[in-house]
Amino acid sequence: MAQYAAALQREFPTSIYAKLIADPLYREHQAALHNAVAVRVDSAFTHYKNQRFTKAAAVLARTEKQYPKSDLADRVAYLKTLLIIRTQPPLTARTSVERFYKNYPDSPLAPQAQALAETYRKQGSGQIAGALASTEKPVISIFRPGEVDNRLRIQYRENETPAKALNPNQPAPIPAKDVPKDATKLPSGAAPKTEVLAPNGTAVPAPTTATPFQPAPSPTAATPPKAAPTGAASASAPAPGTTAPATPLPTSPSGAAPGTAPAPIEAPATAYTTLLSSPHAVVLVFPKAAPAAADLPTQLGTYNNRFFKANNLQIETPSLGADQNLVVVRALPGAKVAQSYATKLRGPQSPLARLRGAGYQTLVISMENLALLQATGDLAGYLTFYQRVYK
Repeated sequence: MAQYAAALQREFPTSIYAKLIADPLYREHQAALHNAVAVRVDSAFTHYKNQRFTKAAAVLARTEKQYPKSDLADRVAYLKTLLIIRTQPPLTARTSVERFYKNYPDSPLAPQAQALAETYRKQGSGQIAGALASTEKPVISIFRPGEVDNRLRIQYRENETPAKALNPNQPAPIPAKDVPKDATKLPSGAAPKTEVLAPNGTAVPAPTTATPFQPAPSPTAATPPKAAPTGAASASAPAPGTTAPATPLPTSPSGAAPGTAPAPIEAPATAYTTLLSSPHAVVLVFPKAAPAAADLPTQLGTYNNRFFKANNLQIETPSLGADQNLVVVRALPGAKVAQSYATKLRGPQSPLARLRGAGYQTLVISMENLALLQATGDLAGYLTFYQRVYK
């Protein structure tokens, strides 16, 4: 009997019978080992689902150190691969995926690893637009979109509230009357001065409604008056106390000198209002000389259905004047949520990732201001408002 046991251990050292000969309690020991490793793997996966990646990696490192050989070694290795996908650049993650399905070709998880490797291959050949295009650490995995709760959470300060105002339609400020550029400031109580031509050919102040007309001062004895030229139509200066008939010159409506064109009147700026709690939209502005890709709205719709399905976002592509095209994503509940969405559009999973922010502008705008922008086309005015309010 002993010789058969020795032959079995020699010919089939990895069989369960050889292990039972070496350890009669092999099954009990393996069950205890399996249970111990399973508890730790479940704990690591719970940390992974809650995006506590550092804690999950620490649990797996302790498990491998305490139990280097177990029947769940492939589960431990696959969970480590998922952590690398979440926390490392795409090139490192791709190497880890390929190493897994080479080391564990018989594992039930090998087909999933091969699918991940195929995804990386398609990304390298350009078949996946935008995904994994960045070398930065990804925020949310693209492989299992349902395993992480990615609902938006907004933290408000004490003086902020997500509730809408009772009277959000505030009256627009009345623009000040246009003032010509060449007008000068006058002291209080003073009237603007105009000049008229006296009979002697000299200019004297014209009478006003507030101040009576003051005649030109008479010449003194030291300086006798000059004689009027022969054939001149005007007479000498009038004596003091008399009023000389004056013929006022025609003046322009703005008070400028005759013969000069009036100053141009500037159009008032669009009265954009600050409504941070009202529904907002994220607007992508593309010049018509370099328009967006034809399938960008479709890609954005797929992206929104995948990561922001609860928001029920809609996409529109109106024009803005003769020079710009808009891609409007609406409606998001408040300015902070819209700014968070605009930030995520620069992430590696966004269809805009390959553009790297070049060739377009991203704006956060309330629905009321969006209607004003489309009606007036005042993009420059809104950019100034946007830098002041949202930056």
